[in-house]
Amino acid sequence: MRVCSASFYLSVILISALYTLNFFSVPRSGVSSIARSIILHNKPIIVAHRGGRGLRPENTLAAMKYTYEHYKPGFMESDIHITRDGEFIFIHDDTLDRTTNATGYVRDYTLKELRTFDFGYHFTDGKSYPYRGTGVQCSTLREGYEYLKDKNIPLSVEIKDRDIRVVDHLVDYLKTLPGYDRFMCFCIADNEMSDYFKEKTNYQLCYEGSEKDVAMYLITGLAGLRNLYYSIYPNYNRFHHEPFLSVGGISMAERSLNVENEKLNLENFYFTINKREDAAKCIIDDCDGMTSDRPDIIEELLVAIKNRKSVTGKRFDGVVSLDAKNVSWDCESWLCLFVDTVCANVTIPVFLWIVTFIVLVIILSVVNVIIWMIKLPFAKPKTL
Repeated sequence: MRVCSASFYLSVILISALYTLNFFSVPRSGVSSIARSIILHNKPIIVAHRGGRGLRPENTLAAMKYTYEHYKPGFMESDIHITRDGEFIFIHDDTLDRTTNATGYVRDYTLKELRTFDFGYHFTDGKSYPYRGTGVQCSTLREGYEYLKDKNIPLSVEIKDRDIRVVDHLVDYLKTLPGYDRFMCFCIADNEMSDYFKEKTNYQLCYEGSEKDVAMYLITGLAGLRNLYYSIYPNYNRFHHEPFLSVGGISMAERSLNVENEKLNLENFYFTINKREDAAKCIIDDCDGMTSDRPDIIEELLVAIKNRKSVTGKRFDGVVSLDAKNVSWDCESWLCLFVDTVCANVTIPVFLWIVTFIVLVIILSVVNVIIWMIKLPFAKPKTL
């Protein structure tokens, strides 16, 4: 009983000290001046997911061109993999099976070989395959750079390879693209690779958060300890890609979760918003950007609600891909699972107190046992 009582009071003291420290802590930002120069205009912006994969074959120059010409998104989002001969192409998966008429790993083919495959092969609305045999080829990072460099639209590049050596090659590759840092932002989900990329580029580029970065941002925000966390670990990310609604039911776009963003030089994009009701909620919450497979839907709402002018004045009446689903949380890290399970069901300060209490009970119990064992040989035997 004494152990529980002592643990209770100690846990209250420790948690109180933690929140007192947070109150007096100042969050730090290490975001570079280059990254800060990438400014979002007319928020919330449209972030074209994989170039706008609901309207054209994903991660192709065809998708990027169509989306830019018809919807003028505020950000173009893409994924890259390295080829056998060291080129980088836009593609989400590490294999060709889902999006092309070929099979196998991207890294096993040269760019010349990849050019022979049909990258519009599997685009379908469930009734037809409108881009099969129409000449949709893979597109390279260099081609995306050439197309977007003078269009005043940032390009989000997520490195999908899970080989840290790819980072070294990418850093050298980027040196052949003059001025890329003015409009390119880079994301790696794997935290080790993400940190390595930041170190290799001297923390001078525009970065987007890794899975760990985003999860810790959410956890510390829900816990009310974000000031303390970022006073110890400065933020180097200019943007975060976050689920609009986690599997556990947490609305990530709530204003209360984002109050420290200005101090951190951080803005958040919410994915994947393909439904009008989700887009409307995001607009009401004054979110920074909406990542969508359907830029047409987002533009339509922005025109209606935010007095934005339509680019073409016409509704999209083409084929919409079945892949344009309302996908939200897609994170492999255990921290993401923590957000989705514990954070969705228990108030974080309460959870912290419970964990602290249990840990202290265990520690004090062990200490008492050790003290008892030390005293045992010296204990006087009881006389009858």
